[in-house]
Amino acid sequence: MRLPDKSRVSIYAFLLAFTALFLFAAQPAGAFTEVSATAAFNAVSAGNGVIIDVRTVEEHNGCNAAWQGAGCPTAEAANRGAPAWQDPDTGVWMQAPVIPWWIDTIGSFTSPQDPTEFRASFQALLDAGYITKSSPVYLICRSGGRSRAAAGWIETNMGFTNVYNIDGDGTGPNDGGMLEWTASGLPVPWDSSINRGWKPPQIFSITPVDGATETASTITFTYGILEPTWGYLSYGDIVRISLYMDGAEVAATTTDPTNGALWTTGSFTVDVPAGSHVWDIRAEAAVLTPGAPNIYGFNRLADELGPGGRTLTVNTATLEPNILVEPAAKDFGNVVVGESSAPQTFVVTNTGSADLTIGSVTISGDFAITADTCSGALVQPSNTCTVSAAFVPTAAGTASGTLSIPSDDPDTPVFDVALSGTGTTTTVLEPNISVTPTTLAFGNVVVGTTSAPQTVTISNTGTADLTVTNVVLTGDTDFDVASTTCTVPVLAPGASCSADVVFTPSSLGGKTALVTIYSDDPDTPSLEVTLTGTGVAAEPDITVTPTSVDFGSVTVGDSDSRTVTVKNDGTADLVITSVSTPADPFSVTDDGCSGQTLAPADSCTVTVDFAPTSAGTFSDSIVISSDDPDESTVTVSLSGEGAEVSANQPPTKPELLYPENGATDIPRDNVPLVWKKSTDPDGDAITYVVKYCEDAALTQNCRTDTVSDGATASAKTSDRPMYAGLGAGLLLFGVVLAGSARRRKLALLVGMMILTAMFLVSCGDDVTTDNTTGTIISGLDSRTTYFWQVTASDGQSQTSSDVWSFTTETGGKRRGRH
Repeated sequence: MRLPDKSRVSIYAFLLAFTALFLFAAQPAGAFTEVSATAAFNAVSAGNGVIIDVRTVEEHNGCNAAWQGAGCPTAEAANRGAPAWQDPDTGVWMQAPVIPWWIDTIGSFTSPQDPTEFRASFQALLDAGYITKSSPVYLICRSGGRSRAAAGWIETNMGFTNVYNIDGDGTGPNDGGMLEWTASGLPVPWDSSINRGWKPPQIFSITPVDGATETASTITFTYGILEPTWGYLSYGDIVRISLYMDGAEVAATTTDPTNGALWTTGSFTVDVPAGSHVWDIRAEAAVLTPGAPNIYGFNRLADELGPGGRTLTVNTATLEPNILVEPAAKDFGNVVVGESSAPQTFVVTNTGSADLTIGSVTISGDFAITADTCSGALVQPSNTCTVSAAFVPTAAGTASGTLSIPSDDPDTPVFDVALSGTGTTTTVLEPNISVTPTTLAFGNVVVGTTSAPQTVTISNTGTADLTVTNVVLTGDTDFDVASTTCTVPVLAPGASCSADVVFTPSSLGGKTALVTIYSDDPDTPSLEVTLTGTGVAAEPDITVTPTSVDFGSVTVGDSDSRTVTVKNDGTADLVITSVSTPADPFSVTDDGCSGQTLAPADSCTVTVDFAPTSAGTFSDSIVISSDDPDESTVTVSLSGEGAEVSANQPPTKPELLYPENGATDIPRDNVPLVWKKSTDPDGDAITYVVKYCEDAALTQNCRTDTVSDGATASAKTSDRPMYAGLGAGLLLFGVVLAGSARRRKLALLVGMMILTAMFLVSCGDDVTTDNTTGTIISGLDSRTTYFWQVTASDGQSQTSSDVWSFTTETGGKRRGRH
C-alpha cells in the first residue's frame, strides 16, 4: 500500500528526529560549560571571547542543510543566519565564523565529518591569533547537539581549556543553539531581499599583533581567509580586499587570492607615519543567489568579523640615552692644606629615550670621591644616580681636577666635570650656600586648586655667616611661597632655613617659573630653583573593586552574596548612570550606585547574588556605566559553580557480637544481646531497633526493643534473682549449722556458688561500652531457636545487620510472654 505524501513526510521526519535523538544521546560528555545564549552574547559583547558556528555553511547562510534538500531560505526561520555582536572597543559589529561539524550529511556525535579540515580550521584561527586555547570559545549550532559534540572534541583532541556550549539548560536537542539565540531576540544578520543570509569572506588580521610598536615606517600587514567546505552552495568571489588605517583605505587589491584552499594568506606592505594608529583588513564579496541568475554585490566588510581594529604605534625616532650632570663645574673654595672640604653632590640624569649604562667614575687632582651610586649603574630614562666628592688640598695655592663619568651616551661618551679649589695654610672664614632641591615638579593640578606644598631648604655649609641678599621669583605667577622660616637674612655656619612653595594654576596648560636666590657666597653668588607644573581640568575617575567576582562552589538551592565597590578617585563629581542586570543565576540584589553622583573620594556599593538552581559552572558579568571620560564602562566578570545537594549517607552496618551465631544453652532470662556500634558519615544521631523472632524471615512471634546510641535498652535484670540467691544462701547456711561436718562442707560449697552466680547476674544489666552497645531480654521459651537482627537508623536512612540465631536451654515451657 502506498502511503499518502503527507504520511510519508511525517514518517521520514519522525525517523530523522529519532536518529538525531539517538545520536545526540550517544555523544560523549566533556569538561566544557553549558551556557545560555544570553550569557554568551553578554560575554562576547564585553570582549570576553568569541562565538564559532559549527553548523553547515548552508544553515549559516539561511538555507536548508544538504540532507534536508537544497533550498533557500530554510523553512525554519529560527535557524537562519549567524550570531552577531558588537565589539566593545571599536563599536564594530562582528559575526561568528563557521567551521562545519557536518558538511553535507548527518554524521556522528563523536567525530566531525572531516576531522582533518575541522582541526585545520581551528588551527588556522589559532595561528591568526583570533583565538587561543585558553581564551573563551563559545560554540553554537542549530539546537546544541553538534556544538556540544564539537566542544568535547576540541577539548580532547586539541587541548582547548575554556570552551562553552550554547544551550540554555544543557539538555538539548531542541532548545539550545540558534533556536534559543533567535527566541531570545539576539542579533542575527539576515537579508530577506535575496531570500538567504549573507556571508562576507572570513578574513582575519594576523600581523602586526594588537598593540605592537614598530620602529620602521615600512610595515607589512598580513591576513588570512578561511573557506570551509561547502555543500551545494557556491562560495561568492572576493571582489576587493582592503587595508584600512584610522578609518581610511590605504591599500587594496581586486584580485581574489583564494584558490579553493581551506586557508589562504596575503599581505600589504605600506609606509605608515609615526604615531598611534588603528588598522584592520576588510573584504567584499559577490554572492550568487541559488536558483537566480543575478550576482549580488555586498558592501559587507570583514570588520564585522574577527577582532575588530588593532592598535599600532610607529616610532621612527632613534632611541638613545643622553647624560646630564649637575652641577657641570664646582669650586670648593678655600680649604686648609691637609684638611677636607664638605662633600659636594653631583646628580647624573638620563634625559634620553633609552637606558644609560655608566662605566667606572674617576677623579683627578686633590679631589676624592666620597660616595658613588653611578659606577656600573643602568639608569633608565628620567632616572638619576649621584656621585659625591671632596677637596683635600696637599699644598697651598689654586688646585684643579676633573670628575670623569663615562657612559654609552653616543654624543658624550665621557662627561667631565671641572673641579677647582684653593689650598690655604690658615683657615679662611667664608660662607658657602647650599640649596636643595634645585627643581620642584608639581605635576598635574586641577585649575583653581592649590597643590600640596614642596619645600626648598637653604643651608650655610661654610665657616662664616651667610647673608641672603635677595630672592626673586620670575615666570608664571601661579607659583607662590606659602610659608618660610627664612625670616632672618643671615645664616650662621651650619644653620639652615626653608620655604614651602605651592602651585595654584589659573588656567589649563604647562607652567614654569624660576626662583633665584642671591647671597654673599663668594663662589656661588646666586642659585636657581626651577618650578614646573601643569593646570588640568577637573574630571571624575572611576575605580571598581573587585573587577572579577568568583563565588566558588555554592550548593544548589543556596545563595551567596558579594559586594562590588565603586569609588570616585577623580577631582570632579562622578555620575553613575546604570548597573546592568546579569543573567540567572546571578542577580543584583542591592544597587546603591545607579543614578548616584559621587563626590571626589566618595564611594557606593553593588551587591551581587549567586543562587544556582542547577548544578554546573556559570559565568556572566555586570557593566557599570558612568561619565568617566576615559573609562565610561567597567565590566565586572562573575563566575560560580552550582554544586549538587549532598545526599544523606546511611549509618554503617551494625556488627553482631553476642550471643554468637548458632549458640546453644542460652538462658531464658537476662540474655544480653550485644553488637558493635554503627557510625554515621554525616554525624547524625543513631537509634537501634532490635528484633528477635522464632523464624529466619523474622515474621513469627516477633518482639522488638529500641536502643539509643550509647544507652542501654529498657530491659533490666530483675531484682528477684538477687533476693533468691540471698535466700538460698541463708537456707544453706542453716543446713550447714544443723548437719554433719561432711554435709556442712558440701552445702557451704554449693551455697557459695549460688550466691556468686546470683550476684553476677544481678549486676550485669549494663552491656554498653565505648564501642559496643546492646540490650537485655527475658521471658524466652526453653528449647527454642530465636533469630535476631539489629537495624541502625539516623532518622533518614537505615542499615540492618546480618540475622543471627541462638537456642535456649532445656527447661519448662513458659505459658506467657512479656
